[in-house]
Amino acid sequence: MKKLIPITLGLALTFSSSAFAAQTINSAAPVKTAAAITASSQTAIKTATSGGFTVKTDMNAIITSQPLLKLLNVTRDELNTQLKAGKTLETIAKAKGVSTDKVISCLMLTQTTQIAANVKAGKLTQAKSTQVVNELKTQIKKAVQQKYVTTTTTTTTTKTTTTSKTAADSKSSAVDNERLNAAAKALGLTEAQLKKQAEAGKSIVQVAKTYDVSEQTIANAVYKQDQQWLSEQLQVKWEKTDGTAKGANEDLQRLVDDGYLSKAASSIGVTQQSLLKQLQEGKSLNEVCEQNNADTAKLASALEAHCKDQIASQIKTAGEHFE
Repeated sequence: MKKLIPITLGLALTFSSSAFAAQTINSAAPVKTAAAITASSQTAIKTATSGGFTVKTDMNAIITSQPLLKLLNVTRDELNTQLKAGKTLETIAKAKGVSTDKVISCLMLTQTTQIAANVKAGKLTQAKSTQVVNELKTQIKKAVQQKYVTTTTTTTTTKTTTTSKTAADSKSSAVDNERLNAAAKALGLTEAQLKKQAEAGKSIVQVAKTYDVSEQTIANAVYKQDQQWLSEQLQVKWEKTDGTAKGANEDLQRLVDDGYLSKAASSIGVTQQSLLKQLQEGKSLNEVCEQNNADTAKLASALEAHCKDQIASQIKTAGEHFE
C-alpha cells in the first residue's frame, strides 16, 4: 500500500538566488512508496535545456509541433498513434525519408533563431552559442531516439493486467495549468485569456510587456506557486517496494522526466540510474548526497539552476504556455 504524504504539486521554477538555500528541512522526513519505473521512462527526456534555452520534447510538444508535422508530412493524430504504438520519432522520420539531423533542427528552430539573435545583439558570444546549440542537439537526439510509451505490469492475487501509458503526462498537465494560472494572476488576466494570447503566437514575456509587468515578476509568481514541491523532494523518502509494479510514483517520475534526477546525480557525483535505485531503496536525495560526501546546499542550488533555465526559456518562447 502506498503511503503518500500530501504535498504541493508542481515544478519548482525560479529566478531567486536564495530560494533553496533558505529552505528549512524538517527532521522528520515524509515517507512515500516508490513503485517500479520502467527502463524507458528512466531515461525519458521531456526537455532539452542549455544556457537558458529550453526545447520541450514531451509527447504533447512533439505531436503539436506544426513545423515537425509539416516536415514529416503527417497529421497530429497519425504521429500520436505511431508514438503510442511504441515507435521512436527517429524511426518514424526514417520511414518518411527524413534524417535525424533534420528532425533535431526542426524541433529547435525557434531556439536556434533566438540564439542567433542574441549573438548578433552581443548578448551571447559565438563560442557560447556553439556550446549551447551542441548541448541542445545532444539532448534532443536522445529524445528523438526514445520511446514515449512505457509498459507496466500490475500483479494481484487473481490476475495480471498489462497496461500502456505515457510517462506521467496526466500529472504534468495539471501542474502546467497551475503554473499558467499563477502567471495569469500576476498579469491580472484569467488563465484562458493568457492561454489565448500565447496560442496566438505571443510569448508570456511579450504579453507581460503589454501589461507593463516585468519578466522577474512572472518568474517569481510561478515560483511562489510551486516552491515547496522541490524542497520536499530533497528530503522525502520512498519505502522499498515488494516488487509489485503499480505504476511509477508520480513525484519520483516527475523528477526523472523533467531532468531533475539527472541534475541531482551530476551534483552528487553518481549516475542517474544509481541515484534512482537508491531512492527506490528508501533513501532521500539529501541522504544520498551526504553519504557520497557531497554538499546538500550545492545540490539544492543545482536543482534551482535547472528551474531557472526552464522558466527563462518557457516564458520567452512564442506560443509557450507551460503545456
